[in-house]
Amino acid sequence: MSLAEAASGLWRSLSFHPAAAVVFHCALVAAELWLLKRRPVRAPRDALARAAQWTGLLLAMVVIAMATTGDFFFAFNLLSHAVFLHAPALGIYLAVTLEPRGWKAFWALISLALVVIMVDAFAIEPFALTVRRETITSAKLRRPLRAVVLADLQFDVFDEHTRSALRLAMRERPDILLLPGDYVQRTRRRGGDAVRREANAFLREIRFGAPLGVYAVEGNVEWEAGWEGLFDGLDVHTFSTVRPVVLEDLVVTGMGLRESANPVQSIEAATGAGEGRFHIAMGHAPDFALGDVRADLLVAGHTHGGQVQLPLVGPLLTLSAVPRAWAAGNSAIELSGGRALIVSRGVGHERGSAPRLRFRCRPEVVVIELRPRR
Repeated sequence: MSLAEAASGLWRSLSFHPAAAVVFHCALVAAELWLLKRRPVRAPRDALARAAQWTGLLLAMVVIAMATTGDFFFAFNLLSHAVFLHAPALGIYLAVTLEPRGWKAFWALISLALVVIMVDAFAIEPFALTVRRETITSAKLRRPLRAVVLADLQFDVFDEHTRSALRLAMRERPDILLLPGDYVQRTRRRGGDAVRREANAFLREIRFGAPLGVYAVEGNVEWEAGWEGLFDGLDVHTFSTVRPVVLEDLVVTGMGLRESANPVQSIEAATGAGEGRFHIAMGHAPDFALGDVRADLLVAGHTHGGQVQLPLVGPLLTLSAVPRAWAAGNSAIELSGGRALIVSRGVGHERGSAPRLRFRCRPEVVVIELRPRR
């Protein structure tokens, strides 16, 4: 658990629109006091009516916040504050004031559940790094190889969580390292260059690399030129457009962000490279897998597994055109023609003004055992 890191992340997320955050919380508190004090809540029907009214006011305020700031992630951040901070307080109030004991217990349990979910989603799961292991077999492979996928490091400070993921990847002794984009989510104006230099120094210190190379594609937070500077002084292949790298054992095709998000553009570019060799095609967004990409293994990130996965629903938000089961990043997906798709849930999560949370969707390093098919 990392309450300090969660609190620090909350502070940084609100720094993008501090005035709007203060206005939102003050307005919501005022609305809550008005709803509760205009007539005492005694009956269960009154409590349910006030809860419905509060929900309507909350959604209206979130829409106003999104319209005034033009920032969807910030609006979602404010919504999470209301659900996990304001709602439990209201639930406790109702548990104290209602007369029937059964209803007291009902609202108390709701408040407790929200608090438990909040602690898990903000302070535990975002830092609960896991290792997912997959095995891919192919007649094209001459010898066993180990590929390690580090997707969506996506850090705005170079924290211990990110360092742990990088150390873990190196302890796996990979033959090849695959990085499907999204590295430093911090602009130069906000000190991004300093964060990038700190990360670069650490990569050099741990001798970040692999015998068959490191391959890093452009993600959607690499919006400023010079993102490749993260890997200065290291033997890393970086990709801002489609390019195959042919090795003795296999071929790796990296894509730029535009190609990875557009299956029509990526089909021709990632087809037919290194005939006869095991072919890995990697892009940031998994959408390219919807096209006829004739690679044996397709690797992507971007979705973060949705960051929030609900029972029977799966990921709430994927920002991708692929099926939700693909975007969830829970297991390898078998595609037509004997191909396999691996979408990683990522190491980090959305930064900037977004809520810094994960729920039922832990961060991961993916280890892929590539085995010859006898």
